[in-house]
Amino acid sequence: MGKKCYLYFTNVLSCLVPMAFGAKSGGESDLIEEKWIKEWEMGVAVEVTDATFDNEVIKSTLPVLVDFWAVWCGPCKMIAPVVEEIAVEKTGMLKVCKVDVDKNRGIAGKFGIRSIPTLLLFKNGQVVEQIVGAAAKPSLLKKLEPHLS
Repeated sequence: MGKKCYLYFTNVLSCLVPMAFGAKSGGESDLIEEKWIKEWEMGVAVEVTDATFDNEVIKSTLPVLVDFWAVWCGPCKMIAPVVEEIAVEKTGMLKVCKVDVDKNRGIAGKFGIRSIPTLLLFKNGQVVEQIVGAAAKPSLLKKLEPHLS
């Protein structure tokens, strides 16, 4: 989404979202808007932290694709829309999570993340696939699909 469109969209949301969620005061309205916009930007991928990783990833009954990324990483920004598309297309077959390596160094270290973006596919709590660097959607799907049946 272009920056102008995003800014317009967030301005419209600042009026509509708080009303939709029943906000009564200005402060409450701002908190609801901030939370909703953060969720909208994140898409269907779940933000995972060092504290929530085990519950969201290891204990998941679905295979989980974990995107290790950072705000400053250009290739991470390139691959993010592809990861979101896969999350939408594979809903119910695959869970997609994102780990900001700058904020969650424990998990990044535990799995030996040395280069980003790195995508790890977990199945039954174990890493079954690793993809390092920005990759095209067809090559990502080719690596993921054998693990989704």
